[in-house]
Amino acid sequence: MRATLLTFALLFAAAPAVAQPPPGVPRTVNVIALKNADAAKLRPIVETVFGRQGVTAVADARTNALVVAADADTLKEVNKLVAELDKPAKRR
Repeated sequence: MRATLLTFALLFAAAPAVAQPPPGVPRTVNVIALKNADAAKLRPIVETVFGRQGVTAVADARTNALVVAADADTLKEVNKLVAELDKPAKRR
């Protein structure tokens, strides 16, 4: 429980001042478990692509998961991007 609270505190403290959701739009927090991608490497991609829409993301190294906060519609788009980037790498 303490780790979860710490993750949420980091999630909201790490958000840049520019990344603010529209007023009155409720935010949802979602934990996205990754199978192939590294959460620490995927986090900056998610924040770069969706940061202006108020998305914040934290990588949880222990579970290799992304903790993402966003409005419901944007969260669906984040999930699509993460699913695409979490596919196994093609072998050459």
